[in-house]
Amino acid sequence: MDFEPEGKKYSLGLRVFQLGLYVSNSLGYAGTATPVLTRLTEKTQEASILAVQDEDRFLTVAKVDGPKAFRVTSDPGYRGYLHCSAVGKALVAFAEPGESAKLVDTLELVPVAPKSITDRDEFRAEIERIRTLGYALMDEENEVGMRAVAVPVLDHDGRAIAAGSAVVGKWLLVGRIRTSEHPLWSSFVWRNEVVDAFVEMVAAPWFARAAAGTPALVWWLRLLGARIGRGAWCESYWLPEADLVALGPGSTVNRGCVIQTHLFHDRIMSIDAVNLGQGATIGPHGVILPGASIDSGATVGPASLVMRGEGIPAGTYWRGNPVAPWREPEVPTR
Repeated sequence: MDFEPEGKKYSLGLRVFQLGLYVSNSLGYAGTATPVLTRLTEKTQEASILAVQDEDRFLTVAKVDGPKAFRVTSDPGYRGYLHCSAVGKALVAFAEPGESAKLVDTLELVPVAPKSITDRDEFRAEIERIRTLGYALMDEENEVGMRAVAVPVLDHDGRAIAAGSAVVGKWLLVGRIRTSEHPLWSSFVWRNEVVDAFVEMVAAPWFARAAAGTPALVWWLRLLGARIGRGAWCESYWLPEADLVALGPGSTVNRGCVIQTHLFHDRIMSIDAVNLGQGATIGPHGVILPGASIDSGATVGPASLVMRGEGIPAGTYWRGNPVAPWREPEVPTR
């Protein structure tokens, strides 16, 4: 503590600041979170934060400002209400069941802004909805004119240890993926497999499956690197190398589809792009292989396979394994 004799005031000194930096670094917030938040901000052009639960509040531990004039005021060290923020509601929804129920029943629902949730039953229903969807939204509940989305970062038991909008594994382990080839025993292949495992074991059960067909899944895939046009409908999270996937405006990827951007041959991993044009459709449980494309307005039927490097012409209909022009059986005539 520092003491100012003239004003007879006490204030926190540099020693406390030093201890704070030590705690932050030891917990990995500065070293691990900041690079991920920076990439997220570059991708979305919006500010991003990482927060943890601190008793009945959330504590901001890392933040990267966006380029826009509108500035998020949740600087590191800021303690905010759980019930009226996206990160706070995500922390409540994905806390241990007993802790989550206690928070729902006991949090003081302060009317921070006109749209803040102040009704206990409404708050309970909101937490259940977040738990089902896998993400939390804030629509001017904390500050007029501000909206936010948050997802939980989970530990090995599926509990929320921090909330943020971070696609950690992909960007830290493999970065941006381009058309290329890699030997089976290379570091890239195994790092890429770790990312796939993260998607299957963590992101899919806790977020992606529940978010299928929603804007949240589209934004998550964009954060992974996919280029997805306005009005695209996507019910599948399985885009292994999302950087190489382009879904045109109004295109449709139905449930169970695999947009396969890599294949192994002779112990070589070959990676290539896949493109769906404007209004193109791939039916449920369809598969499209690397280097293939479905041009504007074309449709590939359910459970069909588009072979490697194949191009489906615009405005045509195809189905089968492998695909062939879609022709209905002729009706017998007398």
